Amino acid sequence: MSMLTAGMQTLGLSAAARKFPKCDYPEGSDTRRLVALQIVCGGAFTFSGKRLIKEGPLCKRNRDGLRTYQFILLSTELLYCEASSQAEKYEVHHVYPLAQLRISNETQGKVGHEEDAFTILTPVKSFVVEAVDGAEKAEWYSTLEDQIAFACQLASVPVEGHGLKFAAVWHLDSEATECACCMNGFTMMNRRHHCRACGAVICGSCSNNKLRLDHIDSEKFVRVCENCYADNKANNAYGIRFYSARYKADEIVATNGPSPSPTTAPVPWALGAGGGGANGGSGGAVRRGSGVAMLNAAYNLAAQPPAQSISDGPKPALPSKPKPKGPPPSPRSTVTGFLGRMRGGSTTTYPLAVLQGPSADLPADVDPAHKERYLSDAEFQETFGMKKAAFKQVAGWMKESMKEGAGLN
Repeated sequence: MSMLTAGMQTLGLSAAARKFPKCDYPEGSDTRRLVALQIVCGGAFTFSGKRLIKEGPLCKRNRDGLRTYQFILLSTELLYCEASSQAEKYEVHHVYPLAQLRISNETQGKVGHEEDAFTILTPVKSFVVEAVDGAEKAEWYSTLEDQIAFACQLASVPVEGHGLKFAAVWHLDSEATECACCMNGFTMMNRRHHCRACGAVICGSCSNNKLRLDHIDSEKFVRVCENCYADNKANNAYGIRFYSARYKADEIVATNGPSPSPTTAPVPWALGAGGGGANGGSGGAVRRGSGVAMLNAAYNLAAQPPAQSISDGPKPALPSKPKPKGPPPSPRSTVTGFLGRMRGGSTTTYPLAVLQGPSADLPADVDPAHKERYLSDAEFQETFGMKKAAFKQVAGWMKESMKEGAGLN
């Protein structure tokens, strides 16, 4: 008999109840159980100094059906764990602050026992849980309501009118036989996916788009359906100012008429709130790599004369590429630059002004096709308005547009 098993038996837990013990803990009676939970969870969560209110098993509705988890309610957090086969270890799945958690009697989709189920809503993840019977559901629901009110009071936030945006509850795979967007049936080849914005079950073709949903993750792009993408790509949820700039330009055209010719001036709002140029104002600063800079770059490109056609006569000879000055790079620096490009990054950083220069003047270890990788983290954030990890998630054509706007193409 292990020390942990002996300790759990000391707590009065029978062999059948060790996997999913069910108990309410009046104040002052939770000390030994908190110590046992600290051991059982392997230090994944710190129970020291917490107040244990209630614990017990609930069936959580996952995408593939119901699964039983051990739910542990503390004074300010709710967490649920998965029990191991030895019933002597818990794997902590999620921890939710009660000040950002709400519950509802409404359940989405088909639930086996509607009267025993309720929904747990959080900004990161929302799901339906099912109790053993109506009496146990009422106990959990009442206790959660009391603790949510207590946690909100401690955090000085209202229970109602909080302004929180909750994640969508995922629909069950078994409930969906066809894509919610294109209505094509699911097969072994046409697999099911979930929209993170609305929770609908969709096919791969209708879930190629990604959005940055701030209430789920402020930096990571997540899979969404075509309908949610069309509804949200113009606002801050998308996370790339290029679309916001383009839609703002469309609004100006609709209200003030067509934009001026690119040969005379950039788009009006690109000059900033204070005006500029012809009006004599200083104008607002245009951030490098922003949607404004990219649109102005597109206007400047359109203002260039058209390419010479064959009928216009022989093309002028292209200037020869100047030879790089100085001694050739050493084999060590060449290998270092190659390994840096293979890793998708570089250990050496250069200022933006250096990387914007001609390819012939670039340092020997800089890959001309990926100049943005050699910016420092701070300058990369200032230039593109996002971190390097988020930039990797952007579509290829969008990367090229943003690099062109920053002068790194």
